[in-house]
Amino acid sequence: MSRIAERNYTKKPHTARWLMTFHTAGGTNLGTPAKEDTVTDPFANVQAAPAAPVDRRSPAQAALMEKLATEIEGLDAELGAKTRTYIEDKTAAGAWASAARGGDASAWIDKMISKVKELRASQRQAAPAVAEELEDGMYLLDGDVIKVVHAIHGSGRQYGKKLVAPEAPGENGSWERIPGVVNRLTAAHKLDLAKAMELGAIYGCCVRCGRGLTKESSIRQQMGDKCAGSF
Repeated sequence: MSRIAERNYTKKPHTARWLMTFHTAGGTNLGTPAKEDTVTDPFANVQAAPAAPVDRRSPAQAALMEKLATEIEGLDAELGAKTRTYIEDKTAAGAWASAARGGDASAWIDKMISKVKELRASQRQAAPAVAEELEDGMYLLDGDVIKVVHAIHGSGRQYGKKLVAPEAPGENGSWERIPGVVNRLTAAHKLDLAKAMELGAIYGCCVRCGRGLTKESSIRQQMGDKCAGSF
């Protein structure tokens, strides 16, 4: 410290204290040197964000997995949902080993294909047996007269139609097609001639063709002569 400074500190204590602030701030030997400010890099300890997982499947593998997952959902909704979740989670984690043949993506596709085949086979085994085809003709189901015939045009499949009674005696009845009714019929529902004639009196028309009964012989037997002869 210079002699002038020593004299000022001795004779003028207030002035000395005031001067001390400058010496201290300036880092001189008149006081405690000021510490250097430490500037900390705010990003020094921040880790870089991890890179997005890489989907290592080939586009063809990804498309095939999606197709197979949809098929499994259609065959078993619960299993399909679990399959899709597994694929999504594994893809998000970048866990598919390789897009090459023999990689674990390929192995999983093979498992999915096997599962689709298994589910389809199970459904075929569980499907009800196809009902034996009925003989075309007249049947009685729950009080309704049903005529079973084969379609002449189109599919050629068998179907049934219900007789609707005429509004007045002597008028023609009408036929209403009933989808799926043949699946409810068996040979035990087949009408015989005697029962058909009995029903003719109730319906007021021939239960075989639906025409109104106007001839004396038809009214007497409750069925047209031609229908009675070929019943």
